[in-house]
Amino acid sequence: MGTFIGNCVFIFGGRLVASKISNNQDILSWVIGGIFAITAIFQLWRILKKKDPAHNLEHPEDAITPFEKKMIK
Repeated sequence: MGTFIGNCVFIFGGRLVASKISNNQDILSWVIGGIFAITAIFQLWRILKKKDPAHNLEHPEDAITPFEKKMIK
C-alpha cells in the first residue's frame, strides 16, 4: 500500500509541477542554466584540484589514498 501511495504522489505531483513549469518557461530555463553552471563550477574545481603526473612522480606519498594510509598504519 505504501508504494502505491508513493507512486500516486510522484505521478500527480510530477504532473502538477510540469503544468506549473509549462506556464513559466523562463523559470525553467533559469533552473536548467543554474544546474549546468553549478556542474561546470564543480568540474572546474575538480580539474584545478587534480595534481599533474609529474607531481605524482616527484611526490609519491601524495598519491596514497586515505584507505591505503589506514592500512599502512
